[in-house]
Amino acid sequence: MAEVDGPIQWEASFGEALERSKTEKMPVMVFFHRDNCSGCAKLEALTYPDPTVAATIKKYFVPVKVNIREDIKLTQRYQAFWTPGIGILAGDGTLVYRNEGWLPPPEFAVTLLLARGYYLYRTKRQGQAAFAFSDLVTTYPTSPFAPEAQYMLGVCAYLDGSPEEQEAAFRLLIQWYPDSLWTAKARGI
Repeated sequence: MAEVDGPIQWEASFGEALERSKTEKMPVMVFFHRDNCSGCAKLEALTYPDPTVAATIKKYFVPVKVNIREDIKLTQRYQAFWTPGIGILAGDGTLVYRNEGWLPPPEFAVTLLLARGYYLYRTKRQGQAAFAFSDLVTTYPTSPFAPEAQYMLGVCAYLDGSPEEQEAAFRLLIQWYPDSLWTAKARGI
C-alpha cells in the first residue's frame, strides 16, 4: 500500500514499487536517504513539495524511499553510499540513471525529465527517448542538462537508423552549446 507524504504518493516497499513499475511500464524513482542528512531534508522540505516536481514524479515515475542505513542489501546492490541519491530503475531492477546530491526544484524537475529519457533509451525505446530528450531541450534550453539531452537525442537518432538526424542533432549541439563537454564528445564521433 502506498504512503502519501505531501503531494507524492510513495510506494510502501521496494518490492511493491518494482511490481507497479512492471504493471504500469513506468520507471521506479528510488530516493536513497538516511537520518541526519541535510540534503535529504531539503529534498523533502523544498524540492518534493514543488508542484512541478510532484507532477513530474506522479506522471512518469513510481516513487519509493530507501533508507541506506536500514536496507543494507539495496544500498550495496545500487552502491547508494551518498545521500541524497536518486536512482531510476527499470521494472526488472536495472539501474538506468543516477543522481547524487540535493538540487533545487527547477533543476530537480529537469533532472527527472533527463532520467526519463535515459529510462526510455535504456529500455530500447529510442523513438520515445528521442522525444523526451527533445522536449527537455525545447522546454529548458538554458538548463545545464540540455547539452546532455541534445547529445542523447543524436545517439537515439543513430540507433534508430538515421545517421542524418544524428548529424543534425550534433550540429545543433555544437551550435547551441559550443563549450559543453557533450559537444566535445560529439566532435569526437
